[in-house]
Amino acid sequence: MALGQIRRLAEVRVKRAGQRLGLRAALAAVAALAFVVFLFFGLAALAVWMMHSMRPESALLVIAGGALVVMLAILLALRLEARKHRRLAAQRQSFDQQLVRTAALAAMPSKMPSRPVAGLGLVAIGALLVVLGKRRNDD
Repeated sequence: MALGQIRRLAEVRVKRAGQRLGLRAALAAVAALAFVVFLFFGLAALAVWMMHSMRPESALLVIAGGALVVMLAILLALRLEARKHRRLAAQRQSFDQQLVRTAALAAMPSKMPSRPVAGLGLVAIGALLVVLGKRRNDD
C-alpha cells in the first residue's frame, strides 16, 4: 500500500515536471518569435523614424539599448522562476524524506506482541521443552 502511494506520488511529480517543461518551452518559443518579428519590423520602422531627429548611429544605439533592457528583463524573470523552483524542490525533498520514513513504518508489521505476551510465550516454550525433555528421559 505504501509503495503504491509512493509510485502515484512519483507519477504526479513526473507529470508536473513534464507539464512545466512543456510550458517553459512554449513560452520561450513564443518569446523568440515575438522578438524576431519585433526585430525585423519594429526596429526598422523605429530606426527610420529616429533618423529624422538624430544621427543614424545614435538612433541605432538607442534601439540596441532598448533591446538590451528587454532581454535583461526576460532573463531576470527566468532566473526568479528558477529560484522559486529550487526553493520548492528543497521543501519537497524534506516532504519526500518524511514520506519514505512513513512508508517504511507502514511496511512493518502493525501488531507487535507486547512484553508480557512475549514473556508468556517464552515461558510456555520453556515449559514445553521441560515436559518434552522429561518424556524422553522417562522412556
